[in-house]
Amino acid sequence: MKVPRILIEGTYTLGGNILFFSIGGTGPYWFDIGDVDIHGTCFLKTAARPSDDTGKRIAVVDNIKIDIDIKKVKVALLNLFNGNQVLGPIVNNVLNENGQELFQDIKPNVAKEVGEIMTRMVNAVIANLDFIADILE
Repeated sequence: MKVPRILIEGTYTLGGNILFFSIGGTGPYWFDIGDVDIHGTCFLKTAARPSDDTGKRIAVVDNIKIDIDIKKVKVALLNLFNGNQVLGPIVNNVLNENGQELFQDIKPNVAKEVGEIMTRMVNAVIANLDFIADILE
């Protein structure tokens, strides 16, 4: 699956140290991620329909495994260093210059979370499609 753009916005709270600097702040953030390729594999199986005594079975996706590749990443953490107008932009610039490398560090966790979300979504959709379970049996 190809996704041209994902925009994530929220509020962050950050505290810690990077090299010799204490980094911290609270404020809005955004991630603008572009040209996302998502590849996945899964297994279909049948299971007893929950809360059903008829013996009918439903199709169930068993753990979608996801691999994600991105081509573009832009990040902004606003109000870093409590709004310091020198250090905040420097850190944001470093994050943006190293976006691909930073994504590689968090990629396994992101792929796992996306896989779990997609597994729930697909199972919700196919739970009422009886013909899929019939084909599998």
